[in-house]
Amino acid sequence: MKLRSPPTFFSFFLLPPPSSPLFGSLSLTFYSSHFLFCLYLSISVMLVLQFCLLCFCLVGCNS
Repeated sequence: MKLRSPPTFFSFFLLPPPSSPLFGSLSLTFYSSHFLFCLYLSISVMLVLQFCLLCFCLVGCNS
């Protein structure tokens, strides 16, 4: 029994857009919005982690 590998994050960007101009622009908009969403998510996660680390250091130094 073979397991299929799930689609990866980069498979969204490796898919070629359809030949029709309308669908091409729609897929391009989808790809760019998907990329911006992932970028925003990673940046906010990094900011939250830095904030938690800063609070942890301040609490550790004060005690």
